[in-house]
Amino acid sequence: MDQIYQYALAGLRIGATWLNIGFTRLIALNRHRKWHGYLFIGLVILLLLLSISTSYIKTYAVSSENITNSKISNSYGDNWAFIIAGIGTFALAVMTFYIEIIRPFWNRPCFAIEFENREPFCRVTRVNDTRLHAYYVRLRVFNSGRSVAKNCLGKITEVTDVKGTGLVDYDPVQLSWVGTKLDTIPLSTIDLNAKDYEYLNLVYVRSDNAGVAYIAKDELPRGTTVCFFPDSYIIQVTIYGQNVKPISKKYLLTIGAKRFHDIRLDPR
Repeated sequence: MDQIYQYALAGLRIGATWLNIGFTRLIALNRHRKWHGYLFIGLVILLLLLSISTSYIKTYAVSSENITNSKISNSYGDNWAFIIAGIGTFALAVMTFYIEIIRPFWNRPCFAIEFENREPFCRVTRVNDTRLHAYYVRLRVFNSGRSVAKNCLGKITEVTDVKGTGLVDYDPVQLSWVGTKLDTIPLSTIDLNAKDYEYLNLVYVRSDNAGVAYIAKDELPRGTTVCFFPDSYIIQVTIYGQNVKPISKKYLLTIGAKRFHDIRLDPR
């Protein structure tokens, strides 16, 4: 009986040690290789459960062969040190799993993109100190998570026509957040607090050039498409962050030519 308990406790300690190793490796792996760590931890837990189940079956078999309660009690008493060490090691593994895996996952930031064809998503503003006006189409980026999303930025990552054919002269362009300077190269990123939101400028149309929608990018000259003419386009917007999973969303952008605010954005 003593030997069975020692084997069981030794297996528990070895399993907990391998769990600690697995958690340590999981933390060090990048996001795209995390599944390797999860697979390793899952196998260790499976082997640990098999070891404990086997030891329990053996213990039950031995106890059924006329072993008195007093002997069993003495066996427990002789192995208290092993029991405490095994439980302590396993508890440490569980605590490490909670601190490094469960709590960060539960408290992680998470993006959501919101838009409606009305204010405050669409807004008319004055162009600098002139009498001209511009009609801005803006996305609301919401952090629905429980921690700060750091160094957030948004891009138009893809532009196609309604048939899905991509524009050959278009490169992904970083967009400006409301309240940031357009002459900053590269454009400023922001931190987005938990349960907070900010507006991301998408396109704008000037009152002196109705029908042309300019991408709300920086002021750096580019040799690629930086504006859209009256037509329908499918654009994909992607929001990135240092510590948050990117989110992408596609919209149908329809631009008219009659009025400078004759523009519409609909989700795909």
